[in-house]
Amino acid sequence: EDTKFKDIRFIQSTFPILLQFTDILKAHDKSMLRKEVYHSVQSVLSQLIFFVTKTESNNPYECEGLPIRSRQNLFRELRVAEFLADILHYSFEIFDLASLDDNTDITRVVKLTYRLVKHMAKDNRANEVTLSQWIDLFMKQAMMADEENDFRVEAALTELLTNNRFLLDKQIDRTKIKEFIRLCRQQEKHERFLILLKALCSCQGEAVQSNQYDIGEFLLEDEKTREALLMELRLNSDTEALEIYYSDRGVQQWVELNQFSFFSSEH
Repeated sequence: EDTKFKDIRFIQSTFPILLQFTDILKAHDKSMLRKEVYHSVQSVLSQLIFFVTKTESNNPYECEGLPIRSRQNLFRELRVAEFLADILHYSFEIFDLASLDDNTDITRVVKLTYRLVKHMAKDNRANEVTLSQWIDLFMKQAMMADEENDFRVEAALTELLTNNRFLLDKQIDRTKIKEFIRLCRQQEKHERFLILLKALCSCQGEAVQSNQYDIGEFLLEDEKTREALLMELRLNSDTEALEIYYSDRGVQQWVELNQFSFFSSEH
C-alpha cells in the first residue's frame, strides 16, 4: 500500500505542469509557450515514460521494455490519458503541421506524448480500451505527418490495435478504413502505413475478415486508388519471372520481384 500511495503521489505531482501546458494550448496563447514551459513538460513526459516502463534505455523517444502494470493502471484511474489527448488535440489547433520539423519544441512534446500513449497501452487491455476513444485523432495525425515531422504515431496505434479483437471489431469500421486509405493516397508511400493496415487485418493469427474485405474493396475498386497505392505486376513472357513496376524519384522500370527489396533500397 505504501508503494501504491507513493506512485499515486508521484503521478499527481506531474499534474500541475501538464495542466499548465494544456491550459496554454486551449487558450491558443503561443506567447506563453516559453522555453522553460516546453522543458518542464518534456521532462515530465519523459519521467512518466520511464515510470511506467522497466527498461535499460535512457532515451525516452526510443526506449522499449516491460510495462509496469500497476502503474499503467494508475495512469488510467487517475485519468492521465485525458491530459495526453488534450496535448495531441490542442497542439494542432494552434500550430500548422506543415511548418513543423523534428527540431521544434512542440514536435518533441508530441513525440513524447505518443511514446507515453504506447507504453501506457502496452499489454494492458483496459488501457487500450480507454485510449481507443481517441483512435480517430491518432489515425488522422498519423496520416498528416511526414518525414520532416514524424511524430511516431504509428507505434502507438499499432500497440493499441495489434491482437485486440475488440478494437478491431468495434472501433475500426468501413468509414475509418475508407478515410485511412484516402489519407494514404495523399502521402508519400511509407512502410509505416502498411504496418498499420496489416494490424487491421488480423488478430493473434486469425483473420479479421470484415476489415480484410473492406481494405481490399477500397484498394482495388477505385482506379485512382489502385494507381496511387498499388504497384503493377506482370509475368515476363521471356524469362517467366514475376516482375513489379517500380516508379519513384525519376526511376521507372520493371524489376524482378525477388530482386525488388534490394533494388528499392538502392534507390
